[in-house]
This record gives sequence, structure tokens and C-alpha cells, in this order.
Amino acid sequence: MTTNIQIAYCAKTWIGTPFQYQGRIKNVGCDCLGLIIGVSKEMNLFSKQDIPIFLHDASNYSMDPDTGHLERVLDEILWPSNVIEPGFICVLHFDSNPKHLGIVGPNSDTLIHADISHRKVIESRLDGYYGDKITRIYSLINNEV
Repeated sequence: MTTNIQIAYCAKTWIGTPFQYQGRIKNVGCDCLGLIIGVSKEMNLFSKQDIPIFLHDASNYSMDPDTGHLERVLDEILWPSNVIEPGFICVLHFDSNPKHLGIVGPNSDTLIHADISHRKVIESRLDGYYGDKITRIYSLINNEV
């Protein structure tokens, strides 16, 4: 059975992958959703509907999603949480709309994410700037099993 800490360590293997809008391939290119899809595929993770998470992938999406769309989709397929744990997904906003995703690092104090300004997947501290931007948290696995 996959654990949250295994998900966090898997995400760390994506660090350095170049940023590529709508990319999905480790060491070649990905965006923030591509990181989530790639890690879930590597770890063989399933959604609430018992479907591989990567099959819920989207294409031709905007870098500025419609208000509420991202959260609605995540609410349908993942497990919402009120706590930050290793391997959990954080949804972040940089203006009025949530539009960025990342995976919490193994010590719960960092966020692994595809950062357009650094042009690659990086690991950022969750205190301060990124921590203040979190609007929702999700688990990629059902922790109540």
C-alpha cells in the first residue's frame, strides 16, 4: 500500500524537470498539473471513483482557470484535508483564483511544484509566501482505509 511519504519522495525525483506548459514527462517537461499527474501515474494512484488518477487528466486548459473549476474537479476525485501532510496536494492562489498546485515535501515544510519563474520543478519552503497562498489541501490516497 502506498503511503503519503512515498508520494512526497516520488515528487522529489521530479525536481529539476524543466517547466513546460501542459507537459507531463519527468526530466523532459511539466507544469504544476503535469507534476501531479506524473507522480500519480508513477505511484499507480487511484481516485475516489477507483479510476487511475492520471485518467482524470485535462488538456487545453488555461493558465487562468475559471473560478472554482479546479476545486470542483479536485473535490470529485481526491480526498479533501484540513491538515498539511507529506505527499498531500496544495492548491494555491496568486490573485483571486486558485490556479497552482504542488505536493508537500517529506518533512511537511516544503512544497514541490513546477515554477514558471524558475522554469523548472523546485522545492520551496511552505512558511511565508507559499504557505500564505494555500486555499485547499487534498490527499492523493484515502487515509481512512
